[in-house]
Amino acid sequence: MDLKDLLQEMDMDIQHCAVSTLGGSFGLLPMEIEPAEFLVQAEEDLLTGGLSASINSITNAKRAIVCQMDQALLSFGYDAYSWNIPKKIDCLKELGLLMPAILRKVSFTRNLLEHEYKKPSRDEVEMGLDVATLFVMATSNLFRPFGDSLELGCDRSFIEERHRYAKTVRLSLHREEQTVSYNVTGYEVDEHGREGAVASCAIPNSAPLFKATVRVAAALETKYRVEDAFSNFDSVYRNS
Repeated sequence: MDLKDLLQEMDMDIQHCAVSTLGGSFGLLPMEIEPAEFLVQAEEDLLTGGLSASINSITNAKRAIVCQMDQALLSFGYDAYSWNIPKKIDCLKELGLLMPAILRKVSFTRNLLEHEYKKPSRDEVEMGLDVATLFVMATSNLFRPFGDSLELGCDRSFIEERHRYAKTVRLSLHREEQTVSYNVTGYEVDEHGREGAVASCAIPNSAPLFKATVRVAAALETKYRVEDAFSNFDSVYRNS
């Protein structure tokens, strides 16, 4: 059973559902060296001055960004260590996590060092460090903790006198070792007002709908591009 099957069994139409967040406790997995530690080193390198310090600073700024990418992706159960940076960026975009286009400038500056041996300017180094700091801090704040639980309520089943839905579906992120999925449970309220589970399924992180759901949760959490996230979810849901 998938989400479509579950909603069909409960006679719920996704187009008539309201969505709300239920909070949660989903956090980032710890890293042996945290992204913030690379930031501190980059800042210290910049203060030292000189060509060697500039090279070390921009390198550590990029390490902070990549480490933060890996931490987020690993937390969602993806094998990020085996991916190149473009693939990491694409997945983070699909998940709806903050990924400003300016990050490409940091990679570009580092590529100049590695492949063309060009000296980065002071402005490039400072920009790289600023971008790395913004990215790491924004991502870390999103997971303190991440709003991992969502509830779908069917508008057609709203009971005015009880101020609740007769039918709801709750989606909760679940991590078990390296496996991450959304656990989905459908509930119905009987004539006595008692709520009971009537159906369940899981959305694995390998499913396109998983990323679309995380994107909705992230958009609701940050109040950023919420309509885009819902439009994307609708598109993925229709094609699933």
